[in-house]
Amino acid sequence: MAQQNRQLDMSFDGDQRLAEAFRQGHFVTLLEVATPTANQPIDSAAAVLQPLLKQISTLDEITGITLNDCLPDEQRHDPVEFAQLLLRDFGKTVVLTLSGKCSNLDRAKAICAAAYGRGLRNVLAVTGDLPNQAEDKAPTPPTPRPYLDSVEALRSLSSFNRQLCLGAVVNPYKYTAEDQCLQYAKMLRKLRSGADFLVAQAGWDMKKSQELQWFMQMRELHEPIIARMVMFTREEAQRLGECRQPGIVLPVPLAAQIMREAAMQPSDYIAAQIHRCALQIIGYRVLGYSGVQITGCRNPKTIAQLLSHCKELTATCDDYPSWLKQWQELHGAISFAPAPTERHTGTPHYLFRQLLNPQHRDYVPQDRFHGQFLEKPGMADRWRFFMAKWGRRDNGCFGLPYTTACPKQLRFGPCGGSQCDGFCEAGHQPCFFQRVLRLLADRNAIQLLEEGLPEHD
Repeated sequence: MAQQNRQLDMSFDGDQRLAEAFRQGHFVTLLEVATPTANQPIDSAAAVLQPLLKQISTLDEITGITLNDCLPDEQRHDPVEFAQLLLRDFGKTVVLTLSGKCSNLDRAKAICAAAYGRGLRNVLAVTGDLPNQAEDKAPTPPTPRPYLDSVEALRSLSSFNRQLCLGAVVNPYKYTAEDQCLQYAKMLRKLRSGADFLVAQAGWDMKKSQELQWFMQMRELHEPIIARMVMFTREEAQRLGECRQPGIVLPVPLAAQIMREAAMQPSDYIAAQIHRCALQIIGYRVLGYSGVQITGCRNPKTIAQLLSHCKELTATCDDYPSWLKQWQELHGAISFAPAPTERHTGTPHYLFRQLLNPQHRDYVPQDRFHGQFLEKPGMADRWRFFMAKWGRRDNGCFGLPYTTACPKQLRFGPCGGSQCDGFCEAGHQPCFFQRVLRLLADRNAIQLLEEGLPEHD
């Protein structure tokens, strides 16, 4: 269909179904798909996904579709145009992901203005992953490239159009005290800069999933959280040991188990993945999450089987203790926490003591959280902070050189991509914001990391 005809179908009322589902306390299920490549007409590209999307349109359990923003890896169709096509043809709400990779505020505002004009109201702001680097014995930091920090995007978009339902990403799978403190501080900054809901990055450590909920309860925060989940195809599972999965925290023992399952018959492999995924969905529901976002499931039959299996399992584990028993029986002695590395030999850090205890589903104020002393900041960082405070040099990020120290040039808080040992996603040094954290902790000013950005900073 021609572009002119599509514009006649615009909805000026806007699609408010996701925000309404949150308000009513419904558990939402989103299916993640990528914006198609531009090597064929947009209608032809949509036709490739039609069997999957047609199946989704018949399933009441599926709330909507999350459309990835893949800029700039490949030339792809306009995400707004494709999102409006999905909204029109398949009758499900659409969440438009807005990546900060090689982007800027002008692009973000232009996309959101176009989306608003076509009836789209849901936007998920993400910073984006670093491009894949060739593995090498002596890795070097990648050349800095522009990234639009999701905090800055949220602040600007919230001011630009207050009728948008804005989402932000949080990575709860952090296993050092520094990384965890930084990640939750960045999450709070996103909420205070305009985020209406959160999407937790993908992982299988349900202790960490519960920990995020308990942290929200401890801080008396009530924003909805959607858990991102992954289903690997059999071919993807067979290659899990070959490369890192961006945006996915996959423990080695579980990866080994999934690879062993991939050696089984295809039908047995699919059944194993459906069972694990269905049990995890039920777990998120009983832990208090507002929904799930499923990626990697591209087969219409598999989607229907997954939702059917969720219904079957609900009959046997519809409460927290019964779900926890089945989850632990499925995985046995598998440890979901990362093993010690040469760079981090300490035990994995968890914020609370009673996580995944069948007697404690919710946070209890008497259960004090674990604390840890931080290292003192270096003399050079103290000097930079002092000079910036008195206006004697470029302010940077509290006086520290974020443009050279952070590969994404972020200055409003860390991304979610740091490794389990606290090293940068690029792997060449600890996350730059650990230096910021030590500097502010030394001055009893960690709360500065949590503050939302003003409309004009």
